[in-house]
Amino acid sequence: MTMTFVGADATARLAAMIKGIEEAEWTLQGHFVADITADAQQVSTGSDGGPVATLELSALTIEEW
Repeated sequence: MTMTFVGADATARLAAMIKGIEEAEWTLQGHFVADITADAQQVSTGSDGGPVATLELSALTIEEW
């Protein structure tokens, strides 16, 4: 999954998302989230000159029966 944060506080929101991500409770209908990790992050400049922060996540899910 890729998440994008845009705006003056994009970098701060990216950092807040990463902090404690593995301990967070995740809800995914019909699945159990067994593990989740932040794989990559990047901060760039958007077309308006403001920061754009991108976060790539990987999740191990198990289908509930």
